[in-house]
Amino acid sequence: MKKTLVIGTRGSALALWQAEHVQARLKKRFRSLDVELRIIKTKGDKILEKSETRVSLPGKSNAPCWRRRSTSRCTA
Repeated sequence: MKKTLVIGTRGSALALWQAEHVQARLKKRFRSLDVELRIIKTKGDKILEKSETRVSLPGKSNAPCWRRRSTSRCTA
């Protein structure tokens, strides 16, 4: 009976590369093991897909802050 190992990964290029690297190493080492990748989408991933994101700043009584994905700073 073939066993299956599922690796959960985010969908970013880096996360997928890392998961695929681990998957290949496991398959090479354990030939009888079936290794699958499963992409996990978090709430944060869904927020990042939007062009603008509303972010609450800690310690600022949850004052909203708007920022674009391409900028690293929020402006009130």
